[in-house]
Amino acid sequence: MGIEMTKNATYLVLNSDVHSPKRPTIRGTRITIDDILSYVSAGWSADKIAHELKIPKAAVLESLTFVSKIVKEVNVIG
Repeated sequence: MGIEMTKNATYLVLNSDVHSPKRPTIRGTRITIDDILSYVSAGWSADKIAHELKIPKAAVLESLTFVSKIVKEVNVIG
């Protein structure tokens, strides 16, 4: 049982049965946004991630969009 990330989220949920409740996962899996980011940093395309993890490409893209929105909110103090 998960809690919707936002009203518009199709694939992302907070699922306390899987990981820390603060780590969004792909609905119906144990795949976290952290996992998606690890594959992106390794140079994998969204298509490859989706294929290898057997999830919709839209789930990968929704994860990256979510992270992008968070990053835009971060202020670096230097």
